[in-house]
Amino acid sequence: MNDAHLVNLIQRRDFLKAGIALGAAAAIPASLARTAEASGSTLLVGASFSDTGTRPVWPFWDSPYILFSPHDAWDRVTAGTSVTVSVLVQNGNQPATNVVARFWWANPSLGIPPVNFIGTSAPASIPANSNALLVCTTPWVPVFVNGGHECLIVELDCKQGSPTYPFRPDLDPLVGQRNITVLLPRLPHLPLQLANPFLEPGQTVITVSTRFIRDAGRLIGQDFGMRPSDILAHIDEPAAAAVARQLGLVVQQADPGTGIKLVNLEAANGSADGLDDATRAALRKLAGGAPSDGGRPIASLDLPGLGVATAALDIVPTAPKDAAVVHQIRQITDGVVIGGYDAILPPA
Repeated sequence: MNDAHLVNLIQRRDFLKAGIALGAAAAIPASLARTAEASGSTLLVGASFSDTGTRPVWPFWDSPYILFSPHDAWDRVTAGTSVTVSVLVQNGNQPATNVVARFWWANPSLGIPPVNFIGTSAPASIPANSNALLVCTTPWVPVFVNGGHECLIVELDCKQGSPTYPFRPDLDPLVGQRNITVLLPRLPHLPLQLANPFLEPGQTVITVSTRFIRDAGRLIGQDFGMRPSDILAHIDEPAAAAVARQLGLVVQQADPGTGIKLVNLEAANGSADGLDDATRAALRKLAGGAPSDGGRPIASLDLPGLGVATAALDIVPTAPKDAAVVHQIRQITDGVVIGGYDAILPPA
């Protein structure tokens, strides 16, 4: 399925051709709920298929509305090639004018690391209760050093408002992040950066939850308006779960972190000083608030205030040959989920 058709299905709110019969929830609400801290606009970069705009939200790093092309059947880009990035923006009950999306890429990270600016979209107006595809006018070239596994970040600005909490999609509906990687066979160590965004030292824990999705290869070549990697990452949501039922996919909880080995964890040079005091204070209030994902700790360290560290993970196939493996990796500092990363191994 090409990306233009995928966008057309999403814009028509037609995630599933038989969605109502399958019991799938509407993926794009006609009116978006707002939090008191939100900006004056009613725009949203959805963190999930069922995101209504209410913040905080977890997980927040798997936005299915950040798009890129070209990619292979499992949504992998190729390092060193020119890639077009875009974002499908949903709007609530107020018109939005002079809407501009800003795009960045970052090294694989469990938080928001130092970012690299890609470019912006052309300004657009988005009527109330509608959506629009905003395309970056500058190509993105994934780098070889990370095998093309970068994180993508999007922020929206418009005449009616700007992000209240920049680079924090958990706090701000005008911010989106896509941190999903479909791994290649025989991948070298997966590098991940950790960062303590607080001024004070904090205990930082890496947790992993794991599941197998049997017969995941049936997703390839289908026409549901959702990419295979997004279905796997959001398999608990009504729309993706309906696809799984229709195709006969079976979701199995696995021993958390099975197939993952921590091969290195060490402090690194640099600083996590990228957030203002208001954002840090808002993050502190989230301590202990995220729902449990059933993950288990695989590493722990004390990070100094604004400190950074690097981890390297070995990820090997452990599932039956017909199953995809989805590892959800989280960084938790002082009880606050700072960020996450979804690593997907497709069927053998």
